[in-house]
Amino acid sequence: MLRENLWSYEKLNRELAQFLVQLRPLYRIATICNGGSREAMNRKFRLSERVDLMVFDGEEGIAKPDARIYQRTLMRLGVQPEETVFVDDKESNVDAAQRLGIHAIHFTNTTQAIVEVQAVLQSS
Repeated sequence: MLRENLWSYEKLNRELAQFLVQLRPLYRIATICNGGSREAMNRKFRLSERVDLMVFDGEEGIAKPDARIYQRTLMRLGVQPEETVFVDDKESNVDAAQRLGIHAIHFTNTTQAIVEVQAVLQSS
């Protein structure tokens, strides 16, 4: 069975990336990356053109699921936790975001994640 990735440092999830492109005119988009580098993400995927903010654990000195990385991201975006949707493939990261009041979705596959994000956005 082929496992779908939310994000990979080797391959872009094109369907999810296209979904983000559709959301971006209406919402601010950020990534919180444990591992990788800003330079690599821009070189491979032109990530800075796809999102408003990129947060990297190596630059911050903290990583998910540490609450401070979510709090810094919220502050930089200028949003409150309850105004935020977070998607991650690790349950510990999702749980940490939920404890802060963030709408957090555990990614299991692309279709499921998109449907759940849309549901949160429509209920807001």
